[in-house]
Amino acid sequence: IHAEAGNGQFEISLGHTHCGRAADNLILTRETIRSVVRKHGFLATFLP
Repeated sequence: IHAEAGNGQFEISLGHTHCGRAADNLILTRETIRSVVRKHGFLATFLP
């Protein structure tokens, strides 16, 4: 995890792997972040 240019913006770099595994890792990571953030009363967005 490393900070991006804007306040409160972060980037997570997932490791290289096969296509199917990469898609699974992306969804699992995104849903985990959403769940944890929601639990703490915040909103996570995933914009390009």
